[in-house]
Amino acid sequence: MIKRTLVDEKPFEFSARVTLQLGRESISSSTVALSELIKNSYDADADHVTLDFHLRENSVSTLIIDDNGSGMDPETLLGHWLKIGTDNKSIVERSAGKCRVLTGAKGLGRLGIDRLCKKLVLYSKTKEMTKAIQLNIDWKRFEKTNKSLSEIKHPIYEVDLPITDKYGSVFSNPESSGTRMVLIGLKDEWDQNFLDILENELRLLTSPFQAENEFSIRLKIRKGESQVDKSLNSEKFLNAARWKVKATVDSNGNVEACYTNNQQKLDILQEPIAWSSWLKNSGSAPLFGPVKFEFYYLAQDTENLSKLNLKVRNFREFMRLNQGVRLYRDHFRVRPYGEPSGKGDWLDIGLRKVSSPGGLSQLGWKIGPNQIVGSVLISRETNAILNDQANREGIVENSAFFQLRTFLLKVIETFETLVQKDASSDGKLDLSTELARILSKSNEDVENAIEDLKKTVSSISRKKKKQEKITIPISTRGSTTKPS
Repeated sequence: MIKRTLVDEKPFEFSARVTLQLGRESISSSTVALSELIKNSYDADADHVTLDFHLRENSVSTLIIDDNGSGMDPETLLGHWLKIGTDNKSIVERSAGKCRVLTGAKGLGRLGIDRLCKKLVLYSKTKEMTKAIQLNIDWKRFEKTNKSLSEIKHPIYEVDLPITDKYGSVFSNPESSGTRMVLIGLKDEWDQNFLDILENELRLLTSPFQAENEFSIRLKIRKGESQVDKSLNSEKFLNAARWKVKATVDSNGNVEACYTNNQQKLDILQEPIAWSSWLKNSGSAPLFGPVKFEFYYLAQDTENLSKLNLKVRNFREFMRLNQGVRLYRDHFRVRPYGEPSGKGDWLDIGLRKVSSPGGLSQLGWKIGPNQIVGSVLISRETNAILNDQANREGIVENSAFFQLRTFLLKVIETFETLVQKDASSDGKLDLSTELARILSKSNEDVENAIEDLKKTVSSISRKKKKQEKITIPISTRGSTTKPS
């Protein structure tokens, strides 16, 4: 028998540099870092958030991020904001005031500030507080040090109201609440090209399909004598759509859809259909939770654009930036799905169009990626099976994810068949009767969609390592494919 003596017990220690690894080194870009901060404002029940750039060529540039959310008291600042990786947003799934589903589940967004600037000055206040709290962080202190994380301490102050500095005044109303972050010494060179990229990203951050615009983003840019001040919105272009499609899967697994011909001002309704009847051999209920799918068919129509006072150039730019089908969790984008660059074509709309490049009058017409602007809305609360990847830039590709793709593809194929029938009949066809006929067919349309999906999954399979195998049911005949 081996004799042993307990000499000590020690916890894990974290080097101060771990903040760099969790912040600047794990977040892919500065726009992603800003997106995470904006999500924090949303989670804090803010009605609006403002990004105010003060750019200087030969001196320190600054970014001020203001929101009117619930703010933080000292307990929240110390117990949550300064504590890395808390499970607060996993335990508390909705915000206290507006009952919003919380979007920032990882709790690491604030560390991304290190990617953006050299120093941070944070002010925050709840409605009940008579003074604000101030936190100062110098990110340089985490570099090239042998200190542990707990040895790096940051000064916290109590500040009289209102707070007024060269960037303006905040908390002038004693009952106001919110958070102001002053990012000093911006690390990126925010030239016009970078600012344009940021603006485009911010326009795409929140869904243009929200029923209520309860959360707005404002962008201000001050550079020399030049000033820009704009609220970011892109919804007006959707009015140019020829067709609009809405499809839902409810909590009971029923599928309902509405196909709207905007030119004829005609709604073609698909009454609720049980999941087992709508998608054969896929079980009695979907693997995923409730989903709302909405997309617009926008073919360039000069006459229609003129009526809406839209320029062709602006319309093309809108489509370039917004084309495709994006995925939103609780009204915030989940990357990379639907990114304008094309790498986010997760439904293979581009590949489908290449395989059938003919126009609307030709058999087998497919909608092109530059003709569709779509949104898939899910909720973290009711779609827990559709989990984020660890880097917050995609969803784990499990069976529920691939079944969701199959659902979306069937809706798109039903639309394509309906629109082509309408075009070939010169508007004389009873579209409601035609829709019923399409849906009564023996799943022929969805079989085509699934065949496309099989080809894509097979292509992915050849590129993945064998040890990464997962089972994905993608056949209405009950077969499975294992990407490897």
